[in-house]
Amino acid sequence: MHAHLRRRINEFGIDIGHFRRADNTGRPSSRRMSPSELLVRRPDGAKRLDAERLRRALIELGTAYECVACGTGREWMGRPLTLHVDHINGEFLDCRRENLRFLCPNCHSQTDTYAGRNRRRYGGSSLPHVKRTKDAAWVTTESDLAEVFKRVDSGEISVVRAVEQIGCSRGHYYRLRERVAESRSAAMRKQVRNAAREVRDVAIIEFALDHPELGPKPIAARLSKATDGELRVAHGTVANVLRKAGLQYRANREKAAKSRREIEGLDFVTA
Repeated sequence: MHAHLRRRINEFGIDIGHFRRADNTGRPSSRRMSPSELLVRRPDGAKRLDAERLRRALIELGTAYECVACGTGREWMGRPLTLHVDHINGEFLDCRRENLRFLCPNCHSQTDTYAGRNRRRYGGSSLPHVKRTKDAAWVTTESDLAEVFKRVDSGEISVVRAVEQIGCSRGHYYRLRERVAESRSAAMRKQVRNAAREVRDVAIIEFALDHPELGPKPIAARLSKATDGELRVAHGTVANVLRKAGLQYRANREKAAKSRREIEGLDFVTA
């Protein structure tokens, strides 16, 4: 029985490294399939190999970890990028090294066999044609992309030229535009919120120094009344602002108010 199971395990290339005794739990498996064992034509009915294992095997054999279509490597726009392992003929059981290649998610999505498209009918390469110019290397950050889009909008360069500079497909170019626009819009909204928060905090601190005898709750109520409801804040927010400014206690507020009056008086005399 054991011999029969062993033959079936070997036949289907099943990794049994995770079957270990309880006292070995948490320890790495001493049995790991080599690249030569993984990168083979697997039998019909076999389970699909995990992409990470194929990725590791290719790298161990010296395959460059970069998209063969556009040259993208481990990073995109300053962030880590995991390249896909593409089966060139669309057959996930054909894991021979010559049938595997690294593609970035964008280039992979444009192949004829992506997500099972045209499986068993595919016989050639489907790499999208991406002309990558010498100056494409500098387009690596969101700011770089925004600069390229700006030049397109001003008519300085064409979309075709922009695609070459970025090193992507025309379709991905427009998706990048949307992504950068959304990111810039979110950043602008954040700046507006931060500016509004700064104005609010200054107003709270100024009011607290004008009325050091008041606590967070009356400060919140009187601020709202003094601004005709334009500056409505919860007393908890007032308490947090005062605490961060070191003014949570009345004695601290009175001391700070006194120092401010002395400075203002000195400025008046100097003027």
